Amino acid sequence: MRFLFAGGITKTAGIKGISAAGTNPDVMVHTPSIDMEIVWYGKPVSTPVVPVSPSGCPTLAVITRAVRDLVPFETLVVNAGLTKQTAAPSLTLSGTPCGDIRANDPGVNAQEIVDEARSFGASLPDEEVIIGETIPGGTTIALGVLTALGEQVSVSSSLPENPLTLKRDVVDRALAVNIMAPGDAAGDPIRGSVGPEIPSSPQYEVSRSDCPRAEPT
Repeated sequence: MRFLFAGGITKTAGIKGISAAGTNPDVMVHTPSIDMEIVWYGKPVSTPVVPVSPSGCPTLAVITRAVRDLVPFETLVVNAGLTKQTAAPSLTLSGTPCGDIRANDPGVNAQEIVDEARSFGASLPDEEVIIGETIPGGTTIALGVLTALGEQVSVSSSLPENPLTLKRDVVDRALAVNIMAPGDAAGDPIRGSVGPEIPSSPQYEVSRSDCPRAEPT
């Protein structure tokens, strides 16, 4: 079993009250990079400070590292769009830091990221892969994509009280600025990620048998 730990940053996290990934947006950009170091080394390396939430709770990466100490598992750190580089050994994909989803140009190359990640994932020799993430504002973005796909779901939060009303308001504004309604991107997750200004993306139907496998070395 392999644990993939992907990290990135988004300006959506800077919306007041939406993320627990730091005490303010200025320090929040460091959180994913430090989380990766904590999971890999057991402590921050590039800074002596452990990220904390606005209420003072330490980052959830501490819990992930504690689990790794109790039940050792192979870990692969993936840079999927960091603003601040991490000291943890990492694989870098073509992702870039994301803008605010309320803008009509979120600044993501979604199709390229999906293609690259799919190719990389297919190359792994593992039968079991667990994926974790450290992306401030990530649940709000996930809610936006799911809403664009027409999925009526909720998302979680590491804040004591999940600010779902705020998240849904942000998603409503994001859809409005991109001239989209819930369900407009049904069946097309790439369009759901970047809005209506790109052509419809190819649909993927993936099974284990059609993925090339890399042999262990």
